[in-house]
Amino acid sequence: MRCPKCHEPAEPGFEQCWKCGADILPAAAQVPGDDDHEPAPEGERPLEPVLTFRSFRGILASWDALFSEAAAFATSVGRRNVVSISHSEDEQDGVVTVWYWTDPNGE
Repeated sequence: MRCPKCHEPAEPGFEQCWKCGADILPAAAQVPGDDDHEPAPEGERPLEPVLTFRSFRGILASWDALFSEAAAFATSVGRRNVVSISHSEDEQDGVVTVWYWTDPNGE
């Protein structure tokens, strides 16, 4: 079975593609021969998702404020797209970073 969006091989039993997050059809809905599907030619391949980040920083902001702002942003991005949330501090300058996948087509 392959992902209908990026054509990555998909393990049976998973509902979303590990690579692009697209919904995977149940085995009963697969088109015969899908497993043999060759990836699209180079010029026609779907664009890969892009890993990006957004940082929330504030010398005067509390950790609660920074994490709340980052959590609200991560929620708006959607749980399928969030990779991780990291944080660091240097001389009381706090930074919280949300790492997430974006669609290169802006969709």
